[in-house]
Amino acid sequence: MTDCECLRLNDVERVADHRDFFAGLRQLSVGSWTGLSQCRACGQHWALSGWEQQVAQLATKVAASAAEEWKAINVNSAKEFMLEHRGGNSDEICAWAHCGKPCVKDSAWCIDHLYETGIGE
Repeated sequence: MTDCECLRLNDVERVADHRDFFAGLRQLSVGSWTGLSQCRACGQHWALSGWEQQVAQLATKVAASAAEEWKAINVNSAKEFMLEHRGGNSDEICAWAHCGKPCVKDSAWCIDHLYETGIGE
């Protein structure tokens, strides 16, 4: 088993950057394309997104008090990561009918609709 890295890691990490560590976590729950795991050494909870071909698999720190809400935390973290990676929002309005939210830079959709399409980083 790998040593605990939880304190050294950011709140959101790419699983591929720390594959051995994340593979050693204890799995607590599985959802649709996501899972909740726990560090065997320190007890830190991690929400892990499922692997998809064009989307980076992410791990998000989850406070023990929020462990019941891990699925929503995981989705929100993925959206924040994607928005930051793509440079934020543009001045354009989302092309999705009746949306009205700003588009993500170099996209025709807002972060919510871009995430729904399954398009990666």
